[in-house]
Amino acid sequence: MIEFKSVSKIYKLEDGDLSALENINLKINDGEFVVILGRSGSGKSTLLNILSGMDRPSSGDIFFNGKNLVKMKSDELALYRRDNIGMVFQKFNLINSLNIRENIALVLKFSGASKADQKKAADKTLDGVGLLQRAKSVPAKLSGGQQQRAAIARALVNDPEIIVCDEPTGSLDSRTGGEIIEMIKELNRRGKTVVMVTHNKDYASCADRVIEMSDGKITSEKKLKESANKNTEKQSIKKRLSFLSALSIGLKNSMRRKLRFFLTSFGIAIGAAAIIVLVSFGAGLQKTNDDLMKDFSQLEEIFVTGANYDSAGMGIATVNTIDKLKEKPLNDKTMDQFKKIPGVKDAYAQARFSAEAAFNGKTAQFYASKSSPLEYAQKSAMERIKYGNFFTSDEENSIIIPYEMAKIFGYSEADKIIGQEAVLKNFNDLINPDSKVEQKEFKLKIIGVMDEKDKMIGAMIPYKTGIRINNEILAKEAAKDDPELYGSIVVRSADPKKVSEIKAKIIEMGYGATSFEDMAKSFGEIFSIMQIILGVIGSVALAVASLGVINTMLMAILERTKEIGIMKAIGARNKDVRRIFLFESAYIGLFGGIAGVIFGIIVSKIIEMIVSFYLQNSGEADFLSFYVPPYLMLFVVLFSMGVSMAAGYIPSRRASRLDPVIALRDE
Repeated sequence: MIEFKSVSKIYKLEDGDLSALENINLKINDGEFVVILGRSGSGKSTLLNILSGMDRPSSGDIFFNGKNLVKMKSDELALYRRDNIGMVFQKFNLINSLNIRENIALVLKFSGASKADQKKAADKTLDGVGLLQRAKSVPAKLSGGQQQRAAIARALVNDPEIIVCDEPTGSLDSRTGGEIIEMIKELNRRGKTVVMVTHNKDYASCADRVIEMSDGKITSEKKLKESANKNTEKQSIKKRLSFLSALSIGLKNSMRRKLRFFLTSFGIAIGAAAIIVLVSFGAGLQKTNDDLMKDFSQLEEIFVTGANYDSAGMGIATVNTIDKLKEKPLNDKTMDQFKKIPGVKDAYAQARFSAEAAFNGKTAQFYASKSSPLEYAQKSAMERIKYGNFFTSDEENSIIIPYEMAKIFGYSEADKIIGQEAVLKNFNDLINPDSKVEQKEFKLKIIGVMDEKDKMIGAMIPYKTGIRINNEILAKEAAKDDPELYGSIVVRSADPKKVSEIKAKIIEMGYGATSFEDMAKSFGEIFSIMQIILGVIGSVALAVASLGVINTMLMAILERTKEIGIMKAIGARNKDVRRIFLFESAYIGLFGGIAGVIFGIIVSKIIEMIVSFYLQNSGEADFLSFYVPPYLMLFVVLFSMGVSMAAGYIPSRRASRLDPVIALRDE
């Protein structure tokens, strides 16, 4: 079954090489009970560690059922231990944070057994060693003898071929030690191969064969009797530690140090909350923009200018390139051309003048807001009027002024100026400031004043009134056959979905054309970039918090070095240990991510409430809005988990590479 061929083990120490084993040749048969005697430092424990696949020889070969252990990889040796070796240690090596049933079931977890099968097999094995009634007790609540019985149950639960005992009675009194030896003898009578290391020569009589060692060599070998037990070869279990079992172990381990877990998660939560607050600000602006666009009737409008700079291949116009372009005139004939384009509902002009508004010896600059026919008047424009009324006709000689203009005219109580007449004079051409316009005066009745909170400075006049004034002050230009009369023309689509198509045709005609659709896209791109930038800034906080994860996981490795050694001794592969520690990191990220999302939403709402309250009391318009889309919440939680797992990767890799023999010596 097991054969050592010229096996040596040399440890490299600072003060020189130490030979723990020297040219060992040994064969252990199926069902045999072998006792290895020797003083401390004789090499017997090293031989046992190499036999069990926990250590590797410096030279030589070890064969198990014809397979060379020396050529096996670390994970293959772990499976060899899990499926074929049951280990009983002098110091019991039970995991103190698990109860007895969980300690025993841990072997089965690494074998991929279901939860029900784990409990069933663990209880059956515990019953066999007389500890079923203590299944829920932690190791610290058991006596030394009971702990060793539990360790034997753990060694047996996976039905191994070989029971390896390293000083199994070394920590027990003589009476309890005798009981444990009787139990081991019974295991041998059932067909188990037993290899026991001890310094107590009284136990030699239990063996079929006694081997004595000194200074790393076998000094004598004595056969006491023939072994009557024959063991059959056990097929290796193909299952591995399941994903759910690894998750379960990781969660249980995470909850051991609750305060540390929550403090580390809190660091992740702060970083996650920073992402939520910053990105939700950009998302809120984008959502506000999108909502406005949905309810915006001007989405059907296309703004046409006389020159299409983009069609000239310039993208951004410069002074030199503008000079080379000849702008196409905008006039009534132009409007008629646009109205004939399929899908166009209407086209109307925009005036191109600026002026002064005079009243009662005082003047104010007249900034005309965009004028459109009443049938297309925006509801939002009407709602801006606090005093007086909106227009009732496109041709009336009237004006609606901003509140600041009313104050300039000497009316702090704006309603008192309603019905008075203002005069428009001192006109300028907005398109060609150097050109001369006919200076006339136009009396307009003030019929409305905008709200005090409305910070817009533009006044409003009826559409046809504005065009009439425009044409009168540009009379010489209007007299031309093809005048450059208007500042721009608004083309209105019958269907918002046709805006792009109509705009393309206008551009083909050589005109410049833009729409609110373009503006919406531009704002959308700006807000998207803003969200990315803000997200990156928030991610920095999360990256800093990940340092806490690294520290926590490294501390966990230091505290649980022996536990890692135990897991590897009972069959945990390197990847199993690595996965468990990675999942512990993931739980920190998961909890921190969820807490961060909740915290971020609360902070966002508090900021929004405070700013909104301030703006409303100061008379400012409130544009601040936070919006946390579901995808952002999911992303932040997953991103937090990813950052935590990335931070935990190096510690988990370090844990998986611990030497089981060295790890088991840790106290």
